[in-house]
Amino acid sequence: MLKKEEYGHDGSKFVIKKTWDFTPVVESVKELRTANTRDFAADKMHVGRIPMPLLDQWLKEAGVAWSDTAAMQEVIKKKLLSGEFNDLRVNEGTF
Repeated sequence: MLKKEEYGHDGSKFVIKKTWDFTPVVESVKELRTANTRDFAADKMHVGRIPMPLLDQWLKEAGVAWSDTAAMQEVIKKKLLSGEFNDLRVNEGTF
């Protein structure tokens, strides 16, 4: 998934710029959507797939620590239901 990593120096600090390609994750979600393996009798369902670098970015933006699982769940729910990340959703609807 790591597409490119660049290193540089901007005067007072060393900078690492990472570029990610999440196309494989989006393609695997499309395949799962097409397979339609949802079991409506089950009490759990596969909602989506979130690459860890993207989740890390979401948590940093929200100021949430990895150890705060309740807040992390809220961030994930908000992002997946926003519509902006529908390509990561396996099943539609709410959860």
